[in-house]
Amino acid sequence: MNKPPLAKLSAVLCLAAGLLASTASVALDADPQAAVVRLSEPVEKNTSSETFGTPFPGSASAISLQQLLADADKHLAQEVAVTTDIAQVCQKKGCFFIAQDGDTTMRVSFKDYGFFLPTDSGGKAVELYGVLTQKHVSKKAAQHFAKDIGADDASIATGLTYEFVA
Repeated sequence: MNKPPLAKLSAVLCLAAGLLASTASVALDADPQAAVVRLSEPVEKNTSSETFGTPFPGSASAISLQQLLADADKHLAQEVAVTTDIAQVCQKKGCFFIAQDGDTTMRVSFKDYGFFLPTDSGGKAVELYGVLTQKHVSKKAAQHFAKDIGADDASIATGLTYEFVA
């Protein structure tokens, strides 16, 4: 089975696709029936991907989303590169997505709305660079996020949760 091309999201804190400056590379396989929202233009593009924000740090060695959360205390508030899949994207403007690695999921946002992903990016592989954070998600916020991705309220965890800021 052919896996979709790799997408890249990165952020280089205090330096320059993720946090203060963001990068995302996303292959586009648009559903012809759905209107795709693209609020950011790519900064790089090749035959297999598009890069949004700034170039991904070449020296970053990526870990899986499951590895990140298995050792969350070690990675909390640290810059890290992560590989995962995009399960669902905010359908209003592409301002966040739900990352999924097996049964492990986590919300990914972009610092200061530095860029947006095309709303048809669900199902793509992604490499992101940024910071693992912990935040309290209220029931109202969870309902808002769920509505934006077109899911039921139970798909977004409430309470103290991990979030990746790319």
